[in-house]
Amino acid sequence: MAILRCALAVITERGHNVVPPSLSPLDPIEEDFLERHVAELRSQTEGGDARGRFRDGSPLSDDIAAAIALDGEHFLAVADRLVSRLALAMQGVNSASCVVAIIVQNVGQGNWFTLLKLDAEIEAAQLEQTADGIRLHVFDDLLPRPGDIQ
Repeated sequence: MAILRCALAVITERGHNVVPPSLSPLDPIEEDFLERHVAELRSQTEGGDARGRFRDGSPLSDDIAAAIALDGEHFLAVADRLVSRLALAMQGVNSASCVVAIIVQNVGQGNWFTLLKLDAEIEAAQLEQTADGIRLHVFDDLLPRPGDIQ
């Protein structure tokens, strides 16, 4: 499975502060990190089906189809709308800050569109805000957490 396109965004202050999504280049370590998160999410569904459903008349289904087709303009526009809606939903509730990854991935039989709220327990990730957007750096050679040292 190959990640064809990835946009990253950051939501903090319970949805009141948003660093909008931008296309993010990935090196092999970051791509592996994201692919494992997608695989874990999809392993919780039957046959890797989508976990989300669309309301009747929702334009989101068409938007995602255009984003999957790798239309760059549509991809970022869809990513921005999804991040904005998530940030709005986080307001007024006790929600933690999060990193959002919007991914189009080739899986052999077609392309998948996935939205992730990133979580790293064994690994660590650093975000860097550049003039072009957000850059993800994953560190996978870490010391064990306290209590895990043998």
